[in-house]
Amino acid sequence: MNSTVRDIMLNLTWTALAPELEGFESKDYELWFQVYLIPLVPSFQTEDLLIIPNNISCTSYTAM
Repeated sequence: MNSTVRDIMLNLTWTALAPELEGFESKDYELWFQVYLIPLVPSFQTEDLLIIPNNISCTSYTAM
């Protein structure tokens, strides 16, 4: 996948997903980080990960 396209896809996905992260359960983190976001992982930057809530469970953290 072209890196520019991947960056745009991550930005659009992350923008839509960010408000939903507060309500995520472990299974949601697993689905998104182990299935849906896999093709976009190379585009992740440190600041992208800062939107993940700090108070997630250990199980959610492990799922990511």
